[in-house]
Amino acid sequence: EVPVSATPWYSRLSDTVKPWSGHVVLCWFVGVFAMSVWNLGGWIAVRRLRCIGISAAPERFVAMLGKLAGRLGVKHPVRLLQSAVVQSPMTIGWLKPVILVPASILCELSPEQIELIIAHELAHIRRFDYLVNLLQTVVETLLFHHPAVWWISHKIRSERECCCDDAVVKLTSDELNYAKALTAIADLRRDVPQLAVAAAGGSLLSRIQRILGLSNKKTLSGSTWLASLLALIICIAAAVSIVNAAAAPPRDAASQKLIIGTWKSTALPDRTTERVDSIRMTFEADGSGSGTTVFQDGLTTPVKFSYRFERRKLLIGVDEPGDEPEAYRWNIRKNKLRLRDDKGDMVFVRVEKTDETVQSQIVGTWEHVNSVGDNADQIKEGVWTFNSDGTFIIEGKDEDDKQHVSAGKYHFEEERLYFTAGDEKSQTVAMLDGENLTIVFGGTKFTLRKKTATVDSAERSAFLGTWDMIEGTGPETGDIKSITVIFSADRAWAVESVDSKGQSHTERGKYTFKDGQGHFDDHSEVFILLDTGRMTISENDTTFTFKRRDDAETVSDDARSLDGTWEMIEVTGEHAGDTVKGTVTFNPDGTLVVESTDAQGKTHIQTSAYTFKNGRISIAADENTVITIAGDLLTAIGANTKAVFRKKTPITEASSSGKVDITPYVGLWRAEE
Repeated sequence: EVPVSATPWYSRLSDTVKPWSGHVVLCWFVGVFAMSVWNLGGWIAVRRLRCIGISAAPERFVAMLGKLAGRLGVKHPVRLLQSAVVQSPMTIGWLKPVILVPASILCELSPEQIELIIAHELAHIRRFDYLVNLLQTVVETLLFHHPAVWWISHKIRSERECCCDDAVVKLTSDELNYAKALTAIADLRRDVPQLAVAAAGGSLLSRIQRILGLSNKKTLSGSTWLASLLALIICIAAAVSIVNAAAAPPRDAASQKLIIGTWKSTALPDRTTERVDSIRMTFEADGSGSGTTVFQDGLTTPVKFSYRFERRKLLIGVDEPGDEPEAYRWNIRKNKLRLRDDKGDMVFVRVEKTDETVQSQIVGTWEHVNSVGDNADQIKEGVWTFNSDGTFIIEGKDEDDKQHVSAGKYHFEEERLYFTAGDEKSQTVAMLDGENLTIVFGGTKFTLRKKTATVDSAERSAFLGTWDMIEGTGPETGDIKSITVIFSADRAWAVESVDSKGQSHTERGKYTFKDGQGHFDDHSEVFILLDTGRMTISENDTTFTFKRRDDAETVSDDARSLDGTWEMIEVTGEHAGDTVKGTVTFNPDGTLVVESTDAQGKTHIQTSAYTFKNGRISIAADENTVITIAGDLLTAIGANTKAVFRKKTPITEASSSGKVDITPYVGLWRAEE
């Protein structure tokens, strides 16, 4: 490469500007389009002035127009119309020109002054100023970015009016009366469309001074020279800054700031010998980096590297002795990183998702599409379910149609997926691409396709619990003093409200979710969760805002949907034959009783404490068991076995306070078996 110091300044300037040329052209197209739309709207507005609120001018003014046209040498026909819309005399058109004169001017000005005004407009027609103005507007549209164009254009419009003023004075030799006419127009002056030419155009004060010979040419000339000198100094300073910036070598810190972050590949060159499926790289601020290479057979290779910038190239070296760093030509455009070497181009996109964002996108049910690698034959078909509470369930069949069920917990750390089943924690690589999810672990790559947008518990868990109203806005809030809303995990809701008279009202029902909003069945209100953690319930112009109660109350409200006895109706998995029947009973005091009968007819009874918070059931005796509830069905998955229960009997003895009435049990009881 040619050293920077030996490169001509114009080459360095070109190299500096060239990477931004695409953005500059795009901005120019946007500006031209906006200016074109603006001018097209102005042209349409001017054309409409010929048709709206017009009427024929009095005959004496029409005759006056004919005489003046002959004296000025205007040979093609010109129409004179009075308008109730325009506020200043103006000329529209050049093939069939029309002079529009406000009706108020015809009444307020003297005939001699009106004659002078008409002569001014005829001078515009003789000079074809309307056509010149259209061409001038086209130039302004194409060169809108250049301040010199606007300055010259302003000067042209001012000189145009001065030329017409000179023609009128030369024709009539009545400078004083003409100045009075322009002064009268100034009193009625409004904004004139830019595409029309009018007697009120330009600076009327300077025109009147010029007509009467009162212009201070020395002052105007000095102001013009001062403005020009200032513009010249600014241009020279900008040019020197650009040249100095181009002459300076590329700053590593600026380049490093652009590349810091995590990138994943979207396009790789044809590297058949390596069989690379994807690459993920993270560049740190200290010049170090880490990455993961995923091969087509499902194997993954983690790597650590260091990087630096040298002569506009990115040098990446693996942290192993004897390895020379690889040099890449690089650029970043539209949030895409392109690395180019002799083997081809690699394209990466920036990963800007946090762990929480990635987890929210993976929540849902995924259907098994295919698998390749060492253990690909273990799952022929199946369903993977990721719950919003950090638990997962995998149900599948192998090549022998034997069903397998596994469950555990998952979480993301630094955008990497970790599975935890029992005491084992395994790191995997998860890549989300639209409706497809790729998971690589244990030498096997699994490809999954989205089956449901989100599991029901993912949306419900955000609302479960008790909410208290903190404010209300709208016409229907005046009669309401307080509102408490309770959402249960079995899709049930209860609303307790107190009106302004102190009377309490209670209402219950079911709720569903659709398009990110909650809906009360048989009601029109919708409820959504805000980023601030507040909840709003809205109907028409009325909105109520709610705040969640503390966790203790939330747990108590959630747990009420579990109370009662659940009977096992199905069991699948590795230990399906160990249990013939069974029940589980959830008590209001936070304890549960599991009663089961094995294949030999032996009965087993286990007790444990449990908690139920935000849609997740945790059992103290077995934290790895995943339990979910949907309506009257309860599913428990643990030890590669899945059991489904249906609600048998609710605990009806509980009073509204949650305490059990023990009166029927008071007395002496004797065991018979």
